[in-house]
Formats: sequence, structure tokens, C-alpha cells
Amino acid sequence: MAANVGSKKIPQANVKTFNRRQFLQTSLACSLTWLLLSLSAEDNTFTLPAEYTKHHSTWMAHGANLRFWPEKFLPAIRKNLVLIAQTIAKYEPVSLLVRPREFERAQEFYAGAVTYVKRPLDNIWIRDTTPSLLLNPEGKLQAIDMHFSGWDAPTEYSRDIKLAEFMAKQLQAELVEADFELDGSSLEVDGAGTAILTESSVYYQGRNSDLTKVQIESRLKRLMGLKKVIWLPGNPTGNLAERRTDYYARFVQVGKVLVSHEPNPAFKEHAITLRHQEILNHATDANGQRLEVITLNKPKGARVEFIGSDFASSYLGFYVCNKAVLMQEFGDVLTDNAARRALQAAYPERKIELLNIDALASGSASIHSVTRQQPSL
Repeated sequence: MAANVGSKKIPQANVKTFNRRQFLQTSLACSLTWLLLSLSAEDNTFTLPAEYTKHHSTWMAHGANLRFWPEKFLPAIRKNLVLIAQTIAKYEPVSLLVRPREFERAQEFYAGAVTYVKRPLDNIWIRDTTPSLLLNPEGKLQAIDMHFSGWDAPTEYSRDIKLAEFMAKQLQAELVEADFELDGSSLEVDGAGTAILTESSVYYQGRNSDLTKVQIESRLKRLMGLKKVIWLPGNPTGNLAERRTDYYARFVQVGKVLVSHEPNPAFKEHAITLRHQEILNHATDANGQRLEVITLNKPKGARVEFIGSDFASSYLGFYVCNKAVLMQEFGDVLTDNAARRALQAAYPERKIELLNIDALASGSASIHSVTRQQPSL
């Protein structure tokens, strides 16, 4: 028999009765199922290690593109990339993505300092284009595709948007699709559950506009084992570097953050960096502990050869590898030395390597943005 609701017929439920034993058996089965599902959801053993933990190797990409860089800068950019790769290679292996047509020429530049991996490329921003690599207690890798799609002209990254899948296959790692979009240079973590993000990168040009910050946080917690996210405004109207987290704040150990400071009140960045310092000074990490915040002044001046509106002059574009830290120097002796001392104090067991990469900095790049660590136990 059916009950009439308007013109639609809804069948009556077929009621089944249970005796006491059947009821207890069914209840126990349901309880066990719920418990297993709960444990499965919470027992994500893959976490995103901090950059300063042990590496298996570093990944880089050779091949700056004329669509993105002035032709006159390309020779200097290539020299910057070679310098970075050769410096890292003193401390850990380097895997270099290189276009097949450029393979022989790349061998002339890098010689035996790197392992070559042939792959079509758009550009060199490997921090953003490759997946975040997670590690579990057994040393197994998991790759998170955060759906990089480029910046001002996404259609010009048709090759690089496929790098997450390519690298996962190279590393024989499970590829997990994130349900949001994020550039790797805007995800700064301490390896103990705390992350820093800039709103200007997460919500750049309408990206993730359908997601609240709470929803972004919940996705990061589920995918990467994070427990706490600290949000900084960033600079939504700035150049590429000025929107990213790694331009403004970097963890150097659990509970300790380096933060960039623009000392000139006449510059817009002055107020932005002061606001970031205020937020971090009042923030706590995933363990509920207040952060130790160390400010680094930006250089007052820099060499003029590559200076332009997109020049990235923050000292926070450093890269931490095994037994060394690669730091950009800008020719301002006072602030260069202050930044070196701060990094040496943060990493007393590592050598601080000062590099001139002004050509890369002219296009908002840093040492950090052209490197990607492969973690290891």
C-alpha cells in the first residue's frame, strides 16, 4: 500500500523486527564500522616535513622562457641556476628537469653536478609547479597535486601543470588531488603541524573564491596532517613575489619564525610587514606556544643591473638543504651580513652560502622558488 502526497506516491517502509541477540550483533557491527571509519579518517600517517629536515635530494628545472624573461637576461638567469645547482650538489643530489632539445647544452652548463630528467617545460618555478611531497614513518612518499595553473596567464603553463603527475610517477609515489588550488611557495610549514599562508596568494585573482579560510584549513589538515594555520594578508596588488608567503615569513625551526621588515615608511611594504609582525607576535603554534619572531630588514640598496618593478629583494628566499643554507645577497653589506648572522644563528650546524642571483630576482624569483626538496627519513 502507498500513501499519497500530492500526486507523488511514496512507498511505505518495509519494517523488519529484531530479537535481542540480533539487535546486539547489529549494534556491535555498526559500532565497529564507525570506529574503523573514524580511525581511517584520523590516521593519515603522511605529513608534510619542514624544509630543514633531512632531504633525499633537491629538484630543479633548467629552461627560463622568453615568454617570461627578457632575452638579454637569459644568459645571466642560466648562470644563476647553474650556481644554485652546483652549490646544492656539494651537500645533496640534484635532479634537474630539462627540455629534451636543450639536454646537450644543459650538460655543458651543469656537467656532472646533477642527474638529468628529460621533460617538456614552460618555466623554472619548480616550487609552485611540482607537488608537495609528504612522508610517512616508513619513508614512503605521497605527492599532493595542488593544481598549479599559472599566474597572470594560466594558458602559458600547459606543460608545467602536468608536472605533479609526472613527478609522482618518477618517484613511484601515490598522487593525491587537492580540492583547492595553491602555489607551493605560499605554504610554509614547521613540520610539527603549523602552517603560514598569505591571503593574497590563496585568493589571488578569484582563486578559491568559493572557499572560506576555515574550509581551506580543513582541507590542509586532512591532506597534510596540519593542525594550525596562521594567516598573513600579504600584498594582493603586489608583484608575484609580494603575494607569496616565502617573501614575508619562514619557519627556521619549530616555534621560531623569520619575518621580513621594510624599514622605509615611504614604501607600501612598510605597513604590510609591520602588520605581519604584529600577527606573528600574537600567534601560537599547533602546540599552543607563542612564536619567537625574528625580523630581518630588507636591503636599503641593491646592484642596479637587474633592478625593476618585479625585483624580489627579500632575504627570506633562502633554501635549506642538508648541511647548508643558500642565501641571496644583494650587495648591501650591512643587511647582507645581518641576514647571514640570523640564518647562522638559526642553523649553527649548517654552512651559510651567500649567492648573487640578481637575474632571477629581477623576475620575482628566489633561490627558494626554483628549488623543491624531496624529503627522506
